[in-house]
Amino acid sequence: MRVSLILGAAAVLLCLSIAASLFDFSVILSGPGNFFVRSYGGLAFLIPAYLIYAAFILADPRYRPDKIFFLAGFTLPFITVALGCYIIRDFDYLVIKSLFLARAGKLGIGFIFALVTGAEAVLIILLRSVLFFPNGSMRLFTGEKQKKADQKERKIAGLLPAPKRRKLKDIYTASAAMAEPPAAGSIKTAEQSVEEPKITIR
Repeated sequence: MRVSLILGAAAVLLCLSIAASLFDFSVILSGPGNFFVRSYGGLAFLIPAYLIYAAFILADPRYRPDKIFFLAGFTLPFITVALGCYIIRDFDYLVIKSLFLARAGKLGIGFIFALVTGAEAVLIILLRSVLFFPNGSMRLFTGEKQKKADQKERKIAGLLPAPKRRKLKDIYTASAAMAEPPAAGSIKTAEQSVEEPKITIR
């Protein structure tokens, strides 16, 4: 819990530093923000968002490997987008050295990187579903159906009559009746129960 709080606080401070650097605010802690803004531009805000999500995972008492995989996997689309932004930002310098960039142009490069980033994100989501959910990738698309099925089962269970519960007093009364010895007058000996034969003399 302490680690998650420290990580969350660091993410908030980093977000403020990036905002100060991006909007030219004079803040003492703008040094880290300057570094990330020069490197990634506006995408630098994804770094504190990444740290905040990691803090939420650490704060969760349950072990969630699917969220850990999700967090680790999305570093790949981030790097792809950062690389695309770098090429587009310095396109006039890089186009001199690359014939492919000259033919594709800024618009083509942007479209290619957007397509690759989208494919990576879809692949990560499908892998997360296949690896960590029993119903595979269809779990993402059948979640609403599963929810309706659960609601139907609860409704049917609510219509069924509740099982009869015996009161504690009745249980004690029945137990006492079983344990109580029979009355003395109700016990007959074997001799008393056998009737003497009647002899008639003629």
